[in-house]
Amino acid sequence: MWRNRLGLARPVGGSLARKVIEMRKVIEMRSIVGSLLLLSLGSGAMATGAQGPETRTGATPGCRVADTLPPPESAVPAPEFNELFALSGPGWTGGDSTYSTKLPDGRTLWQFSDTFLGVVDRRGGRDRHSPMINNSMVVQDGERLETLAAGDPTLPASFFPSPTGERDDWYWQYDSTVEESPDGPKLRVFLLHFTRAGAGVFGFKWMGNALATLSLPDLAIESITQVTAEGGVSWGAALLETEEHTYIYGTEDLGDDKYMHLARAPRGGVTGPWEFWDGVSWNADPASTARIMRGVANEYSVSAHAGGFVLVTMDTTTTFSPDLVAFTACAPQGPWENRTLLYRTPESLLENQITYNAHVHPQFKNEDGWLVSYNVNTRNFGDLFLDASIYRPRFIRVPFKEAVNAE
Repeated sequence: MWRNRLGLARPVGGSLARKVIEMRKVIEMRSIVGSLLLLSLGSGAMATGAQGPETRTGATPGCRVADTLPPPESAVPAPEFNELFALSGPGWTGGDSTYSTKLPDGRTLWQFSDTFLGVVDRRGGRDRHSPMINNSMVVQDGERLETLAAGDPTLPASFFPSPTGERDDWYWQYDSTVEESPDGPKLRVFLLHFTRAGAGVFGFKWMGNALATLSLPDLAIESITQVTAEGGVSWGAALLETEEHTYIYGTEDLGDDKYMHLARAPRGGVTGPWEFWDGVSWNADPASTARIMRGVANEYSVSAHAGGFVLVTMDTTTTFSPDLVAFTACAPQGPWENRTLLYRTPESLLENQITYNAHVHPQFKNEDGWLVSYNVNTRNFGDLFLDASIYRPRFIRVPFKEAVNAE
């Protein structure tokens, strides 16, 4: 594993090059286009702080979460975080997914799936031979960022290696959480296994799920084990922690239709047996998992708040919708109600650009609201070399209200 330490670097110049550079080889396009197709419109979740005591169904008493929703379209950009990730290298210069987890020592771990490494030139673009890997980590310590990847700076490789050892298999990242173990805290990271299947940029398929265990504080991979994929559910799209359980949200992706699913484990025990919500109660059989709601993204966020729960996701009822929305519920399994439009992504109005993967980052909440990110990409792969700023997360502040007093 190699590490590259970065300060608050900025791209040197932001204008686009006038000449269109040649497209990358299809094998290089696979990762970014695949991320758009199968992780598109996603929004990821952070494991949140403990909620109050649960009832048998998981509902909490005194649920007033619906009263904390902000006014529609009241979110605003968060320039300090947009600037933080305006990096010119060497190291990370762009990526998607953008999960984050607060580590026990106070650092924040940012997780990315498809990732550009290297440098950004004076024009604000990338060399067409810039390295691109399937997953990476960035560790934030104050205003310093450190890129984590395998290999070395001259020939980098994905942080999580190919599940088969072959270049045509790879992992993309889902959510993560810190759990205690007999030999100290461990980071658990959910992963998705994809493989190349046939020719062309869309010649790949999802193969299953995995769970990685990393040591802390050094973030060394200790193990990667398979996780059930029965029913076509990718598990770990979002994690939610309460006093008693870790809830593991999943996505059933049927293309135009995407459905939320839910499992749970005892808090601190995601490596152990799970229970699955079957629509009525909890069941040990993974085949019993039921569809909870339609229209979530591949990645989304569920946060404990005000005696209930908040779902933040891109709206996938319309393909590549610019709408970043919230729902509320009084139990982890819903019902999810009170749809509220938080933000309409302006990048969606630009030629070829799309937005996806909204995530809540609760460790950065302040008086201006919750910190939420979403990802930006383009249908024209060559644009990612002309303008490095496209393929980076954008950050907004959402003014959720805090506790609501009972009348």
